[in-house]
Amino acid sequence: MNPRPDNPLIVALDVSDVEAAETMARRLDGEAGILKVGLELFAAHGPEAVTRLRAFAPAVTASNASDDGDASPSPARLDSTVTARMVGAR
Repeated sequence: MNPRPDNPLIVALDVSDVEAAETMARRLDGEAGILKVGLELFAAHGPEAVTRLRAFAPAVTASNASDDGDASPSPARLDSTVTARMVGAR
């Protein structure tokens, strides 16, 4: 079992532009417990996006799979150089 973070607020940064995500993360600095790097952002910028956002809060990636079973590439599978602390699936 993973320990519950002190701040359970997880904010999804579902944008493709890393500068926009960084601006949002900066505005949320101290408010969000975890930043989730969306598939578009990770696909566009790879591990650099995670690294940049970790300056503001722990940043994680999450896998995406549609309800019909057609799985999108998981960021955790796309780049194993990113240490995932949490991977979500739906």
